[in-house]
Amino acid sequence: MFACISRTSIQIGKQKISHGYYIDELLDNVSRISVRYSTTPNKNMTDLDERKSDLSTGTHEIRRPKWLPYLTAMKFTQDFNEDKTGVVVHHPGLSFESYDRDGNPSITSIMKVLMSARAYAYHNPIDSTGATFLDYAKMTDDCFTFMASSEIEVEKMMYDIQVVKTPLDVKVNLGNIGKSSLNSVAEVTLPFNGMTLLRNVNQVVVIDKLTRKPKPVPDWWKEKYSGCTIRNQPLIIPKLVRPNKYYTYKFYVAWSDTDNYNHTNSASYSRFAINAIQNASSNKYFNSLTQDKLNSGIKKIQMSYIGESAEGDLIEASVWEASDKPIAYCQFLKEGKAVFQCSVLYNMPVDYPDVGI
Repeated sequence: MFACISRTSIQIGKQKISHGYYIDELLDNVSRISVRYSTTPNKNMTDLDERKSDLSTGTHEIRRPKWLPYLTAMKFTQDFNEDKTGVVVHHPGLSFESYDRDGNPSITSIMKVLMSARAYAYHNPIDSTGATFLDYAKMTDDCFTFMASSEIEVEKMMYDIQVVKTPLDVKVNLGNIGKSSLNSVAEVTLPFNGMTLLRNVNQVVVIDKLTRKPKPVPDWWKEKYSGCTIRNQPLIIPKLVRPNKYYTYKFYVAWSDTDNYNHTNSASYSRFAINAIQNASSNKYFNSLTQDKLNSGIKKIQMSYIGESAEGDLIEASVWEASDKPIAYCQFLKEGKAVFQCSVLYNMPVDYPDVGI
């Protein structure tokens, strides 16, 4: 059946879908509440003006990302605490493609739930002024934020097939503000009873768009929100030291692994790591990290983003295990230099008693 999509209608066969579902209309709605922050009085502004900012006059235009209306169409919504320094994003939850071949939610899908919730909170306007949660869109409009480290702790309930994980609530708070970095704290819960499924801390570095080097967090933002932090310390993950004996797994970064910065997406690294660990297991490399432990799901993962990689880069992954715990370690090298490290702690398999037949 042929589907026609136009600016005025969406037709599938003889059926037309109502105007409320137009992506074009959603794009327009988001664009209309774009806002400019200006130090110049009486500056004329147009709703859909996408011209570059006139820095000489002090005017700064905040552009909404093109993917935002798609999250709106997926029924993302948000609620705030009284002073709007904490947010709960109501997320549609996991989908069929979120699960791996063992029936567990993949760590990559979990990361994308967290990423999409943060993205929605940071860029969806709170009100008609166009302001966003923590003024994050304004603060980051003239810079990049690159992931430096991330830690995710997953409860066993996340792997319980009887627990429905659609929809989900994602609570996001500001964790810590440093000189040129900051972190946020997220907690994913079940909406109907508030039970926690996982917790996450993300550390990002503020990067100058021109020099691609770290730059200070804006003073105005630090002064406004430093009293709202709930963690008050950076996420520092100790550097891994690769042993003499390790398993090697090589792969190329594909286009689908990259993001709008044209480098490898932070969630893609987690998928690379799991593939490397599973490949080592398939080739009987591990001694204590048995396949049933891998199948039991991830309890905790710590990731350090050290360098950049892009489409076409050859990555050499080194994999090894802990001797006393169900932990796998990964280090990724590009041209001999480390770009990523992670440690993955797995759950212990559940011991079922032999009850006979």
